[in-house]
Amino acid sequence: MLSMIMLAMCLMTGCGARAERTIVSFSDLEEKRIGVTTGSVQALQTEERFPNAEIHYFGADADMLEAMRKGKIDAYASAEALVKYMMAENPDLTCLDEYLSTGIKAGADF
Repeated sequence: MLSMIMLAMCLMTGCGARAERTIVSFSDLEEKRIGVTTGSVQALQTEERFPNAEIHYFGADADMLEAMRKGKIDAYASAEALVKYMMAENPDLTCLDEYLSTGIKAGADF
């Protein structure tokens, strides 16, 4: 059985100076700081899709969310289920709905 891998790029807005939404599409991420889980499919796809981005590696989504809140990263890539959970628990997250690569759908939160 084949299954699609859903990726999500999470971005946060609504915190102080970051309240102005400056990321509205993947093209806005080209030279941003993006968090990924070490060794994940999302890490490989993000590295390929955003060669000029500054990639930061983390062990867990909670660590990426904390780094985003502290302004250390601008976005993060994660699995769909984790992104949906994070969005439910953090109403200041939203999602871009774009493809990271052919056949792999991505959503981005900001």
